[in-house]
Amino acid sequence: MRVLEQELEELKPFLNKIEFPIISVDWGERRIGLAISDSKGIISFPHKTIEVTTKKTTQDIINDIKRIIKEFKIKTILIGLPHTNPKSQNKIKSFTDNLKKNTTLPVIFWDESFSTVEAQNMLISSQRHTKKHKKRIDALAASIFLQDFLNYLNRRRNEQK
Repeated sequence: MRVLEQELEELKPFLNKIEFPIISVDWGERRIGLAISDSKGIISFPHKTIEVTTKKTTQDIINDIKRIIKEFKIKTILIGLPHTNPKSQNKIKSFTDNLKKNTTLPVIFWDESFSTVEAQNMLISSQRHTKKHKKRIDALAASIFLQDFLNYLNRRRNEQK
């Protein structure tokens, strides 16, 4: 399980209140990967990768995410936060603060450490060259930690029955 125990304790009271579909955001300085869950919270799907360029402002990126939220009727936002990289955490939290100002949806942080490595390994094992599929890696990484979160939610819900 890729989340700190303290965060799990904070999350427990809200487990039954989390609504689907969920969008997950794998923030990066060059690319932002997005994935979306199904409406029952069972499976995740890589959606798209947003290229971060000098021409795109943070607000442009947030507007892209807001369009996806509207199109897919997203109910919850899951932000990948790598517990192994404190430098990135501050940048991600700053981005998340901007995102929160632009939406009323609940935002949850989930450890996404090593999800990019997992995505690269998946592409390699499927005999796809990772350089050709760089854009897919970030969306796939977002899907990996979203699926991890969905699996956690479903295990917890089954335990409560």
